Amino acid sequence: MAFMSQERKNDLVPAIKSVLKKYGIKATIAVKHHSTLVVNISAGTLDLLSIYDDDRTYSQVNEFHVVRRTADDFPVISQFYRELIDAMHGTEWYDHSDMSTDYFCIAWHIDINVGQWNKPYAVNEVKRYEVRCEYSKQIKTTVDTLDDYYTIAVRAATKKYGANYEAYDRVTGKVTNLQNIGK
Repeated sequence: MAFMSQERKNDLVPAIKSVLKKYGIKATIAVKHHSTLVVNISAGTLDLLSIYDDDRTYSQVNEFHVVRRTADDFPVISQFYRELIDAMHGTEWYDHSDMSTDYFCIAWHIDINVGQWNKPYAVNEVKRYEVRCEYSKQIKTTVDTLDDYYTIAVRAATKKYGANYEAYDRVTGKVTNLQNIGK
């Protein structure tokens, strides 16, 4: 029988919040009817509603279908949903259901809501970072995430200094100082 308690939810919250933070998504996490873990997504940097062909402002996501539906055309959104669903399942989730014998046994259900009927999902402007890398004068660009910056800076340092730990340390020191230069 599906069961979700506040204690179990509290155990899953850190993993769910880390996925939401990674993708720049604002959401609340709740328990519904002691059987369902619910994530209500209100805003974010990903346009989660772009996967639909209409002009909807909210959606109740089908967790069994969304990853497969978005994999080819929307790989980042697909990866987000895959990681979110995995975090919502955690390590204790199971599904021993057998439809052919009309037997349903699941640890807990999950609901993912993007926006609400009375409050549409808001796509936030992407925070961009300007790259000023002292290791390579050719690299001066704007990137969307600090991960992109790390990639560019490490690549430049590796070209100049070779692939060694010391060069990587110097680069991460510079990147850490740039985290507050968002535009």
